[in-house]
Amino acid sequence: SENWSSKVFTNLIQPTGMNSIYRRWGTMVEWLFAKTETIQNKSKNCVFAFFCPRLSLTFYNLCCTLTKQIIQAFFVLYSVCTNFAIVIIIDTKIINFTDMNNFQDLVVNRRSIRKYTDQELNGDNVKKILESALISPSSKSKMPWEFVVVEDKNVLIQLKECKQFGTKPLESCPLAVVICADPTVSDVWIEDASVAAFMIQLQAADFGLGSCWVQVRDRFMENGDPSEEYVRNILNIPDHIRVLCIVTLGYKDEDRKPYDLSKNKWEKIHIGQW
Repeated sequence: SENWSSKVFTNLIQPTGMNSIYRRWGTMVEWLFAKTETIQNKSKNCVFAFFCPRLSLTFYNLCCTLTKQIIQAFFVLYSVCTNFAIVIIIDTKIINFTDMNNFQDLVVNRRSIRKYTDQELNGDNVKKILESALISPSSKSKMPWEFVVVEDKNVLIQLKECKQFGTKPLESCPLAVVICADPTVSDVWIEDASVAAFMIQLQAADFGLGSCWVQVRDRFMENGDPSEEYVRNILNIPDHIRVLCIVTLGYKDEDRKPYDLSKNKWEKIHIGQW
């Protein structure tokens, strides 16, 4: 009812700090409240009230399986008469509304994210992201890559100065992985390190996280010094190790639309010969 939704808004949402969503999306909201109907899914029986922070979003499918993205949502238990409801408030800054059931969904929805919330990353997810890098394919299985994981905010801000443009993601990301490689191990270290970097981005996307590639190799600071040398000095990287890029990671603080496959430039595909 109108009184019920008003009461929840006043007493539950505002004290939790979720009013930041209202500042971002405005005060126009849509409510859907199931008072007595139990929604059955594969693992849980719940009664839901659903909050949609912007009118452009249709109501999420409440009957869907509670995926790892939805489990991250903020929820409170609220009593209405003799019925109990779980109020799930979806924060679009950390929730991926796309149910990615296959690899095609993942690659279509993965976009470079340059703004992140200050929410800490899950340690198990970080470990799995790094594992993905360590099992990435490399020429002749020589594995020339090395990875430096940076969480210290002061160091991240220092890394932001490695070049004049394109480092904005380092301002807000809670974690970054510096992708390095040993050219004495493999002559195709650039290719191998690039594959590892993108493996990190794909695994992050699978966890509903945002990422962005910040190029370092062959880039220069405002004073003309090589970006690689600057990053190498900050992180005490040995002189013979090359620095390819920095991959930033974090919960998304911006929304980007999936790729529009109708805009693919098929003229760049050549069959049989050029």
